[in-house]
Amino acid sequence: MACLDEFRRFGLTTPATTNKHINALRGCLKECWKMDLIDTKDYHKAIDLKRVRATTLPKGRALAHEGITALLVVCDGDEPFQVRDSALLALLYGCGLRRAEVVAIQVEHYSPVTLTLSSPRR
Repeated sequence: MACLDEFRRFGLTTPATTNKHINALRGCLKECWKMDLIDTKDYHKAIDLKRVRATTLPKGRALAHEGITALLVVCDGDEPFQVRDSALLALLYGCGLRRAEVVAIQVEHYSPVTLTLSSPRR
């Protein structure tokens, strides 16, 4: 469908967004038909667009204990990126922090005296 290719070209790739734009196009075509800008035959041909049906993955999901363990095994090592990734996983999983909270953490938030980490409020 050429129309769907145009939507993809503009970055409108989710099924819900694509269907909204198809419905808007149908509405515009209906108004053109009402104003006698297009005839009935062309109108019906133009609005004969199928809905885009697709399944999408949920935005987030909880990982099982085995999944966390597998991630930590991959991060096990002395390389700087492995230490960094292990620390990120520990903050995300162990402290229950959200992604935005983890990236907002600064060195000043850590207290080596009390071994505590203060994070910005949710």
